[in-house]
Amino acid sequence: MEPRADLPSLTLSRSLYGFVFVALILAGLAGGLSLTTRLRGVVDDTLDEMVRIRTSAAVEMLLRSLYSDWQDLDHAAQMLGRDNLSGAQALIEGMRGSGDHISWIGYANANGIVQLASDGLLVGKDVSKRPWFRNGLKGRVAEDVHDAVLLAQALAPDAEEPMRFIDLAIPIVSQSNGTLGVLGLHIDAAWFEQMLNEISASLAIDLFLLDPDGNISFSTTGETQEAISPELSRVARAGSALAARVTWPDGAEYFSSVVPEVGYKSLPNFGWRAIGRLRSETFRPQVNDLAWNIGTTLVIVTLVLFGAASIYVYSFLRPLERLAEEAGHVASGKELYPLETRSTREAARLSTALALIQARRVNEDDG
Repeated sequence: MEPRADLPSLTLSRSLYGFVFVALILAGLAGGLSLTTRLRGVVDDTLDEMVRIRTSAAVEMLLRSLYSDWQDLDHAAQMLGRDNLSGAQALIEGMRGSGDHISWIGYANANGIVQLASDGLLVGKDVSKRPWFRNGLKGRVAEDVHDAVLLAQALAPDAEEPMRFIDLAIPIVSQSNGTLGVLGLHIDAAWFEQMLNEISASLAIDLFLLDPDGNISFSTTGETQEAISPELSRVARAGSALAARVTWPDGAEYFSSVVPEVGYKSLPNFGWRAIGRLRSETFRPQVNDLAWNIGTTLVIVTLVLFGAASIYVYSFLRPLERLAEEAGHVASGKELYPLETRSTREAARLSTALALIQARRVNEDDG
């Protein structure tokens, strides 16, 4: 009799299924860990770069909206340098238009006395102590946001909040290269902030413009100075660039970017540093969808591999198992005709050998 009690329970079929299962588990764990780490790195790098590009694009779009005003101001300054006061006055009035974003344009002589201005505002007034005038005598300049002083009563006497401006100024140089005065332009900060908000919304990021000391000049979130990430504030003050995932004081993680140079063509530099941020959860649904797709693919691959393993088992291993079973029967003296199979070379040889052994046994019994 065949000593079945001494035979191992593991069969070729089970060993193959076990091998495929263990291999898939190990490959899945190793691949999953590697893929998760790599996917997180790729997502972080991609979003870091995206926020940097969007922040730079937002700044460029914002300053481009001021550039045409700057070109017109430069043209008016050239007229004043040629002593064409009437032509400059007409251009100034045309530039201001309805006053929706340009609040005031004026020319002050070298002593700081306003000679001509839009709507005649401040004509004859002394502006020699205003930063735009003092700095404008030295060269072309852009001044950061500030509260209105002389124009507050003239433009909005009943306003609850003080008007705020950003300034552009150009020195007026005569044909003999003498400094005649300064042409200044005040842009309504509320209009500028609205532009910033619209650009921010179109690019789906939060934007902050900081002065060289790291203080907020403009923000699309209305947050206070304490809401700015200290790390990003330090980077901005140092005039360095950064693109990274950063935890802000509100406890949330944002993909953040610092753009240290904020300028556009010949437009003077306001000294701003731009910070853009995008909440890390913004693209979580897309990442989850990607993970789901990867998981679905792995399940399909697993099913395909087990299907292929099953075909292999039924085509090649099961015939060997049957031959092994029949070899045991032959060894125990049973008379049977062994399975004839040609699934593989080895199976065919084993089948032939069993048939020969069985035939000899029968011949011996007959003899």
